[in-house]
Amino acid sequence: MKPTNLLFTSLSLLVAGCAAQASVGPASAPPPAPAPAPAEAAPAEVAPVEPAAGEVIATTVVCQGNEDIAVDSKVIQTAGDGVVVQGNCTITITNSQISAGAFGLVIQGNGDIIIHDSTVVGTAGAVMVQGNGTVQAKNTGFTGTKTIQGNGDFEDMGGNTWAQ
Repeated sequence: MKPTNLLFTSLSLLVAGCAAQASVGPASAPPPAPAPAPAEAAPAEVAPVEPAAGEVIATTVVCQGNEDIAVDSKVIQTAGDGVVVQGNCTITITNSQISAGAFGLVIQGNGDIIIHDSTVVGTAGAVMVQGNGTVQAKNTGFTGTKTIQGNGDFEDMGGNTWAQ
């Protein structure tokens, strides 16, 4: 045999021996099956400033200080007040539904609520303005009373409906 063939033959026997040993060696547990791929990957969780459109908000939405907040296409359902404005805050609500066990909209201080194309239902009342704040409403349905205390105001911009 040529030295090259000897090396080739030795390697062949070595490989064959390893294969034979692997097939007759002690039984080992088969490798675990790969986990099935998820149907759809979940998006990374990020703390949103506001819930996604159409999402139900089950707590009072509070606007404080000098904030300006926009709420669009939300459903706010709470046992207490639906939306509370404190200080000089302005909140703009559009295409939303508010259902509250107390007041639907509350202003305490100098803040403003601008609401369009929405519905407001409050068991204690639809609107409560305390202080110098203003509610500006357009194309919105209100169920409940309207109470204005102090120098507050309710500006009817047209298209609103009221029910008790």
